[in-house]
Amino acid sequence: MGLLKFEFKKFVKGKRYLWIIFVIFLITTGIYSVYNYQTRFIRYRGLEELKLLEIRDEWEYRQSELVKLRDGNLLSEAQEKQLYYIRDVGRVLYLLLGHTQYGDWDKIIGYQKVFLDNLQLYLECGGEFDALDGIEREIYIAKNQWMLDNNLNFESEKLPISQHLFLKDLGSFLLGKVGIILLLIFFGISYTEEKENNTLNTIKTQPVSNLKLMVGKYLIFLLATVIFILVVFAAGLLIPYLYNGKTLNLVYPQILKTESAFIIIPTSQYLIRNIILFICSASVVYGITILTSKWAQKTLSLYILGGIVLTIGYNGTFFINHPINPFYFLRFTQILEKIPQNTDYLYPLFSLIWTTLFLTLASYLPEQQIDIPLFNKIAKIIQEKLYTKKTFAKGNTRVDRSKRIFNLCIFELRKTIREGQWKVLLIALLIIVVSGHYFLSYLTYQREQGYLNELNWRVDASSEKQREYGSEIARLQKEIDDLIENGDPEAPFYYNKIRSLEALISQNQMLIEKEKEMLLYLIPALEGYKKGEWEPFYQYQLYLNEKTYEYNYFGNINTLSRFTVLASIYEKYWLMERNIKPVFSGEFIPNRYISKNPRLTTLGWGGQQVTTEQFIFENTKMDNSGLFYLKIFYTNYLYLIPLIFFLFFIGTGLAKEKDKKNTFNFLMTQPIREEQFFISKFINGALTVLGTTFIVVSLIVVTGTILERFGDWQYPIVHYNPFRAVLSPNYQGFNFGHGMHFMTLGQYIINGTLLLGAVTIFFIGFANLISVFVKKTLTVFSITTILAVVAFWQAEQKPLDRKFYSPTTYFNIPKIVNGEIGAVLNNPKINFVTGIMVLLLFTMFFLLVGYGCIYIKNNCNVKGWLRLLGRREKNDSFSKGC
Repeated sequence: MGLLKFEFKKFVKGKRYLWIIFVIFLITTGIYSVYNYQTRFIRYRGLEELKLLEIRDEWEYRQSELVKLRDGNLLSEAQEKQLYYIRDVGRVLYLLLGHTQYGDWDKIIGYQKVFLDNLQLYLECGGEFDALDGIEREIYIAKNQWMLDNNLNFESEKLPISQHLFLKDLGSFLLGKVGIILLLIFFGISYTEEKENNTLNTIKTQPVSNLKLMVGKYLIFLLATVIFILVVFAAGLLIPYLYNGKTLNLVYPQILKTESAFIIIPTSQYLIRNIILFICSASVVYGITILTSKWAQKTLSLYILGGIVLTIGYNGTFFINHPINPFYFLRFTQILEKIPQNTDYLYPLFSLIWTTLFLTLASYLPEQQIDIPLFNKIAKIIQEKLYTKKTFAKGNTRVDRSKRIFNLCIFELRKTIREGQWKVLLIALLIIVVSGHYFLSYLTYQREQGYLNELNWRVDASSEKQREYGSEIARLQKEIDDLIENGDPEAPFYYNKIRSLEALISQNQMLIEKEKEMLLYLIPALEGYKKGEWEPFYQYQLYLNEKTYEYNYFGNINTLSRFTVLASIYEKYWLMERNIKPVFSGEFIPNRYISKNPRLTTLGWGGQQVTTEQFIFENTKMDNSGLFYLKIFYTNYLYLIPLIFFLFFIGTGLAKEKDKKNTFNFLMTQPIREEQFFISKFINGALTVLGTTFIVVSLIVVTGTILERFGDWQYPIVHYNPFRAVLSPNYQGFNFGHGMHFMTLGQYIINGTLLLGAVTIFFIGFANLISVFVKKTLTVFSITTILAVVAFWQAEQKPLDRKFYSPTTYFNIPKIVNGEIGAVLNNPKINFVTGIMVLLLFTMFFLLVGYGCIYIKNNCNVKGWLRLLGRREKNDSFSKGC
């Protein structure tokens, strides 16, 4: 009990729970603000969630087929009933569409019930309705009945702004993998921290067994988990209440389903399951982490080693999907979406078993240290180069002040190497890069095969369409012959009917010619790709782009911008001129000028209607070559991973010396000034970061080159130009209503790497400035990270408020390098060159401020002046009183 009180006091005095409360409320406010801002699109979301557009298309098709049969007097008795009921379905459907578009949410469920009843009558007469078929229709009916029974209104689950839906959405995020990561960062590293600060040895001198120590730390972690859950629920209820008032209704239905079955449970039951599974998963992960702590001497080593162990274990869950596998608990979000079973008690049971086992092993296993010979040799070589055998240069006992900064930098670099954490960091980055490339190779192969399969399907579908058009022509010709043979030329509209039928024949003949024309490009494209001849492949894609622009052939393209089509056309010319290997998939270039409406028409084949997100996904290019791998590193914001490592590993500045070990006072006994020490910290951090960034970038390119190929330096990347630049007399780019030009993939990578270096140095400088005022390493890291996230989020939420002289404008590296932010603000000054200059200038400003604050603190008697001013104020008040 005494040990537990001791651990609890440390937990309270550490005050990390205050940080976790702040982080949770910050994340919750940010997420809800985004949802609340997007409520203007809620009507479109309603159309998507209710599947009304798919249902409307299906209804139009079914009714048109029945009308054709009726016009030809071919309707059976059952089909006559189908036509009657399908019309009733259509009447209610359009009322449902109207109320959804106008946001009359209280009327949706009632009309949905009438629609489903009419649809059921239509299906009972032998009708078909693929848009709502099988289990999907059963879910649709069951959810509607649940809503009616509980007197609930329709709500968008993709824009959850009510308390219950937002709490469920927030729980899926924070009471998921993100929550476990936050708990581990704040509370899961206490054992390693005590080893790092040498307080663990002091604790072990007391009559306390290792098992009791582990159990005590686990109970405190469990307490932190409970506090975390309570804060998440408090934030999830309070923030929506402040925005929209009380909207809590815990009986709102949540659907859990498999391929052949489903169940509806209330939101309250869903949240309870979420809490139980989260606690089970957090307990197991903590057990794994504390066991891993036996091999980690530093917190960063624990983060990296634990991350590697958990990642490998997570990937292994594909083979053993049972709670007997401890890593299976990492998939508890998938478990949460499954239908509850009688065996669900196994999750808490095995969680308890595995946690007990891990804590017991951690209690009896001896402390170990990871030893990697290769990196030890590299470290030894570097240390020998940096090591100075003579204490004083050339026998001089006087310190050369001109070399003091240089010597301090060498001293800091030695410390960085001797700590050994850089070795673990490089190993982690190597594992991440190699495993990431294998994952990218898998996605690339899937994209390539999927696109080629679609092209082969287009060949078969085109042949089938030609047969259908031929059959339609034969049917129409037969009607003409019957009309000529049996009709009365003097009857009204006799010749009009013949001319309309002939027009339909001509239209079908034209469609057949277009299908044949398309096959003249498609078949050589497939054959050329197999032979490694890229021009026929691009000729086919160019044909689709040009037909899109000229004839509006494959569907309604009004929702696609002119910029999208013309940029795609000129891209194909660029690729053909340089004979560049195709990168899959899609025929168009995703860009910022694509309509933001939730639905648009893709021109891939047959005018299929898809969402904007799906259109962008289907046309996003992906390749596993070295250069393209590095491009994905930037466009998918993966550069944030090493940036976070750099901040924690290098960017804590003076706080690293002022923390619990407090080596700062000892260093200040040497003939150096604190200002010089501050500058040397930054220089060492900047050089280390730049070197490590170069290693990471090189590692990505080399990995892609060895495992696949180097890539195409000349591959085109869209660069957006501001309208001011388009209007200038020397403009040499394209103008498709918006300015653009193509930059090469190589230029994109160089610019992105330079800007990444500037961004990283900026954050190192900012963190060093904070370390002047803050003594805790974790506090410096947390403040820097939180301020960076808030600044980036505000810049993304209010893009028009960004200025070219603001460093936050340049945090989004991919959108700066491709000119998107400059085009949005119509400011040619916003580019990667300006970004580097602004970031470096602010970094110098941070250094000057930090240097000045330290100088004033050490050379000016600030406290004496304050005391003097205080005495004067007292004397003045005394004289006034007299």
